[in-house]
Amino acid sequence: RVLFPIRNDKGRCVSFGGRVLPQFAQPDVGKYINGPESDVYSKSNLLFGFDAAREGIRKAQTAVIVEGYTDVLIPHQFGVTNVVGVCGTALTQSHVDRLKRFAQRIVLMFDGDKAGRDAAEKALANFLGENIDLRVLVLPNDQDPDEFLFAHGADEFRRQIDIAAEASAFVTDDEVSYLWTCDTCGYGFVTKPAFRKLTCN
Repeated sequence: RVLFPIRNDKGRCVSFGGRVLPQFAQPDVGKYINGPESDVYSKSNLLFGFDAAREGIRKAQTAVIVEGYTDVLIPHQFGVTNVVGVCGTALTQSHVDRLKRFAQRIVLMFDGDKAGRDAAEKALANFLGENIDLRVLVLPNDQDPDEFLFAHGADEFRRQIDIAAEASAFVTDDEVSYLWTCDTCGYGFVTKPAFRKLTCN
């Protein structure tokens, strides 16, 4: 595995994450192994790369949230410095509250496969009722951020972020997210076929 240091907001290493190398991948072994929760490391509060991305997010007024460690590192190497990632957990309200302090616009950029789209839908629930411009981006041809950047460069990557679809237009392969009216927060999502309301309560 390749080990990635996980740093807190002050740039101090508080844990490590490990990703299996492709040639050693096994069907019954997880791709990622993350350090355990501790007094200094809470996955539900910490965003990977936030210490390096904070100023880029502030300047762009846009935060881009991705899934994996390399999905954060490669954009930063290309000069796209407003990208952060979740550490092996779903996006939480704590993550949302932190990002809202620095950004007016949040772009959820998840992989184009079913797992990535499912993760995007789950993440949307945390933004119901939030006064923020929320977008969802699935890169063309279901490419990962690093694949897209090496193929098309940073300028096209930024353009994709700029034209990301509004959350209400987010469509999955096998179900559609419909906008509905919520008396509390003004809007919400109902999904087909489950038609399960993701409420803001």
